[in-house]
Amino acid sequence: MIEIKKDITLYITLGVLAVLLVVFVFILREALSSKSDAESELQQKIAENKTLFRDASVPSVITVSALKKEENRIRAQKNSIYNLLIDADTKEDEDMEYPSPVEFKDKLLSYQTRLVNRADANGVKLPGTLGFEEYEGGDLPSMKDIPLLIRQMKIIEKLVNLFIDSRVQLVEKIEREETKISECRHIDGICTVLNFSLEMTCQTPALIKFMGGLEFLNSFIIIKNMGIEADKINKVKMFIKAVDFRKENENS
Repeated sequence: MIEIKKDITLYITLGVLAVLLVVFVFILREALSSKSDAESELQQKIAENKTLFRDASVPSVITVSALKKEENRIRAQKNSIYNLLIDADTKEDEDMEYPSPVEFKDKLLSYQTRLVNRADANGVKLPGTLGFEEYEGGDLPSMKDIPLLIRQMKIIEKLVNLFIDSRVQLVEKIEREETKISECRHIDGICTVLNFSLEMTCQTPALIKFMGGLEFLNSFIIIKNMGIEADKINKVKMFIKAVDFRKENENS
């Protein structure tokens, strides 16, 4: 009887071991299969990456570094172009303290008197007003308009100096036209287009000298259109625009 019990126990033990062995073999086979799949996927990724790195369109560390240097070079050139476009007056205006509306009227009177006297002393007759007649009476400009008015005054002063240098005999009209402000496409800032309408009487050599002088002013000034009534003395009607480049917001 005891021998039979021993045999049964042995068979049960062997059966359990056999089951465990089958389970172990199954788990091992699954693990090996998963490892094989993982290795296949890894090899596939390695092959893909090798192909990717051989592609010239994919930036490498060296390419990214070169692009960064090129970006810095272009940025430096952009700032250099900006500095060429703006004149000394624009740079000065960026940090200046603007007068109050009442102070502006006093400044305007002094400004117009100074320019008229300078022109008279050089044989050039200027009109009775230099484009700011609305502020010659009792009206005061708003504080937000004063920076633009100061810029317009400086452009007109440059034009008066050019009238004198060119020997223009008579300037019959200087008017400020509509001013347009827009974002500069290739400069971090805005472009202000200051428009002026002029009427003057002068001989042909003086007109040629005046037109040539516009090119050499340290402001970007363009003749948009011009008409001439030809006679012994030419009467010229001219519409010009001065483009002012500034690194600032439109509402500043």
